[in-house]
Amino acid sequence: SLFEAGNKIIDPCCGTGTFLEQLVRHSINGEPTHLVGFEILPAPYALAHYRMVILEEDGIISLVNEEFARMTGFPKNEIEGKKLWSEFVVPEDIERLEASGRAHLISKSESFRQDEYRFQDRNGRQRNIFLTADVIPGTRKSVASLADITARRKVEEDLRKARAELESRVEQRTKELTAANEELKELLQKQDVFSVFFQKVKDL
Repeated sequence: SLFEAGNKIIDPCCGTGTFLEQLVRHSINGEPTHLVGFEILPAPYALAHYRMVILEEDGIISLVNEEFARMTGFPKNEIEGKKLWSEFVVPEDIERLEASGRAHLISKSESFRQDEYRFQDRNGRQRNIFLTADVIPGTRKSVASLADITARRKVEEDLRKARAELESRVEQRTKELTAANEELKELLQKQDVFSVFFQKVKDL
């Protein structure tokens, strides 16, 4: 029975406290019932559009959703409890994060954090990622969501290149117009000289 002495009920999908409250109210003979309840919202986590992970304090990935697993190229059972999150970060970006003191998602000085870095999958293919992470209250674990901003960064890079090319063309065209203007000035000066010369010849 649920209400036998010493029993504890652990339900990872308990929802609200109503479930636990009703169990307490229906305890037999008024005996106190000791309950432990926690909620990890497995469905929203599993179905989330963003790639999501739960990390241990040492950086080991303990839980991922399908979107994250799909992006890595690994099945979930080869990631959870086995892979470090840093294994999916481009080495140069790991060095940059370490240099700034932000190589670990969990920090004693800050919990909530956001970073942008390059993600690499099992085949070395890279994506631009915007990461948002925070410590799970009461634990040393953190939960993180990863937004793929590769397409946005590509558009920004294409715009930067187009702007640079336009500026280069404008600069080149300005040089050409300046040169043409100098040639015109020189031609007009020569024309003035010839006009004076012919006028003097005419006056003789």
